[in-house]
Amino acid sequence: MKIYTMPQRSEEWFATRRGKFTASEFGDLMPSSRQGMDEFNKTQMSIIYRVASERITGNAVDPGFISGPMQWGIDHEDEARSAFEMETGKAVHQVGFIERDEWIGCSPDGLIDEDEGLELKCPNQNTHLRYLYEDDAFVNDYKWQCIGSLWISGRKTWNLASFDPRFPSSKQLTRLRINATQAEFDALENRLSSAIAKAKEIINGTR
Repeated sequence: MKIYTMPQRSEEWFATRRGKFTASEFGDLMPSSRQGMDEFNKTQMSIIYRVASERITGNAVDPGFISGPMQWGIDHEDEARSAFEMETGKAVHQVGFIERDEWIGCSPDGLIDEDEGLELKCPNQNTHLRYLYEDDAFVNDYKWQCIGSLWISGRKTWNLASFDPRFPSSKQLTRLRINATQAEFDALENRLSSAIAKAKEIINGTR
């Protein structure tokens, strides 16, 4: 495991994560109850093709159009991090990328002390309100991203927080603490092993 400290979305950051499966994709990559561990749907194959193409060409896939909500999240991430620090009293250390190995990594929104991490979300206001009142919905949307970050980083707890400064102060921040079981780590590792094997088949020109 290696921690990089470059700014996220910098040229160095894009180069470091190039050709890797990243935690933000793990939720889409995990199989449904109807899929086998080595079966992939169209969305999942698009992730695998992204990884394979970046390894073949040496070029990162253009992230494409940044929507209004996506830009909102980028613009308010620092404010969200400050709000989390103020409410919890915990200092958040920013990092660029954590590399588990040559195929897998994550880009956390911060590391806390020696055994915690942080994932921040700044969604549409209706989504933020849903997260305020529906913990299960919030967890389900980002469960595998948080579990993946725990697995990659070796930390014990991942903080998941949603922030929206348009709300009254008492409703601007909601946060949860995510832990993972060994069974969840094993399921993720098995799925990623299958995805890596598929990417290697594509890279080597076999079907």
